Amino acid sequence: MKIEELKKRYKDEWVLVEVLAEDELREPVEVELIETIVPDLDKIAAVSNFGQEVFEKAILNISLSTQNEECRDHALT
Repeated sequence: MKIEELKKRYKDEWVLVEVLAEDELREPVEVELIETIVPDLDKIAAVSNFGQEVFEKAILNISLSTQNEECRDHALT
């Protein structure tokens, strides 16, 4: 199956394929479909939101830590 046909037919699904042919840039152009998976978008969104919250908390902790170091350094001079 041509990669463009696969993209059109399975645009809302994840696919597992075997690459049969590549172009000069090593991009797949011909593939054999092995399996399709319909993603659970609610679960993906929940994981994504959780990851964003963890990232934001880490940035906040780094920021607070840096501010504390700057205050300490200023107090020592």
